[in-house]
Amino acid sequence: MSPIAAHASVHVANLRGRCLVSICGEIDMCCAGAVQASLRRTVQGRALSGLVVDLAMLTFIDARGLAALLDAAAHARVRQLCFAVINAGPVLHDAVTSAAGANAIETDCQALSFCDSSGVAALIKARRLALQHGKILRLVNVDGLVRDVLQVCGVLDHLTGHDRQAEGSSPA
Repeated sequence: MSPIAAHASVHVANLRGRCLVSICGEIDMCCAGAVQASLRRTVQGRALSGLVVDLAMLTFIDARGLAALLDAAAHARVRQLCFAVINAGPVLHDAVTSAAGANAIETDCQALSFCDSSGVAALIKARRLALQHGKILRLVNVDGLVRDVLQVCGVLDHLTGHDRQAEGSSPA
């Protein structure tokens, strides 16, 4: 593992032409930029068919960390590489359920510039998980391409709190 910041490290391995990047520790606003730069460097100058990011050892991620992962997905896509995030379940679950005492969990998407179908699926999963714990997941500052993607997928109103669920009716 190569340390990126005080609370995060990255290990890079070649897995049959795909680059496997394991991130350990925390990706927050303090080190998201370093993680993003590390992921970009990983795919540059290599003959790869894909980038796989393993979050099994990740203990925390915030919106800036998510933006770093989404940037890596966009960067891989531009290079025509497959991109996947694996073992993200506990991180997502903890982020949603740890908002003790809060009825709504607001996620600031201002730093997000890209979201694909796997990102939309993760957001829907997070919303459902929040609802299971009596909370509402609400995205704020959703603009540009991310807004367009969520609109085309038909989930923008659900994820920004402008749906009937936010008014108290049953979720879609």
